[in-house]
Amino acid sequence: MVLQRIYLTRHGFRANWAGQALNPRLDTWPAYPPDCPLSAHGVDQAQELCSWLSKLDEPIDMIFSSPFFRCVETIAPLAEQQNLKMSLEPGLGEWYGMYRGQADDPQPSSNDILSKFFSHIDSSYKRLVMPDHEGESIQQLYDRCLRTLRKIIALADSHESQPTTIVLCTHAATFVMLCRILANKPVDNPEDVDFIPWTAGITLFRRETLDEPELADSLINHSAASSDIGKWGCLIDGDCSFLSSGRERGWRFSGKESFTHTVPRHGVDAGSGLGVIVHDASRSIQP
Repeated sequence: MVLQRIYLTRHGFRANWAGQALNPRLDTWPAYPPDCPLSAHGVDQAQELCSWLSKLDEPIDMIFSSPFFRCVETIAPLAEQQNLKMSLEPGLGEWYGMYRGQADDPQPSSNDILSKFFSHIDSSYKRLVMPDHEGESIQQLYDRCLRTLRKIIALADSHESQPTTIVLCTHAATFVMLCRILANKPVDNPEDVDFIPWTAGITLFRRETLDEPELADSLINHSAASSDIGKWGCLIDGDCSFLSSGRERGWRFSGKESFTHTVPRHGVDAGSGLGVIVHDASRSIQP
């Protein structure tokens, strides 16, 4: 068997977004790492997301997550419910633009530290791709995401457990690039609004095979890729129907590759400097 399905999700609401109540569990934790955890609302989103994922007809076989705290916290309930290990992959990490060399930019914590908070981290997992610590252009982010996808797919295809379904938990910019690569979309116009990374939403790509030509009829209107990562089609695009609050705080590229302010400890969301928040047009009241 080879990998057949890739679910992609973005972390839930962050504790440092304006107006967010703090995660109540922080009161019981002695400390937490220097990258931002989820808000109370984000914790609720994570529970609803993972409850939905745990009920799939084709169950999740492997979990890959950015090592940033908010992503691990988002997908951890699924690991607990399904007794799965979480593979923390730096290649799925946040994008901070061209100039990340500042000493106080948030860095993900080590597995040893994260294991104090989350019990299902795979300590034997060996990272596949490291983002450039000096920073990345939009093209370099695309290249990093392509390398990460290549290696994750190859790992899954060759794994002794023969996984057919995996989930990737990541960040807004990384999510968009991963989807564009799977859909074989160029990076020429990064500001295009195509795949919107709603908080804790779900997008699903299915691998196309020669004996399933009928799959093309069910694809959402995105081109399927044909490359060394295989040929993939999008079956679900930004579904949030299982979330009580629906679609919230989407994101798109602004075209900028750097921003002037420093990213302080637990502080400014890099996405607010490099992208544009997208709201659900069907909602009259926005968060």
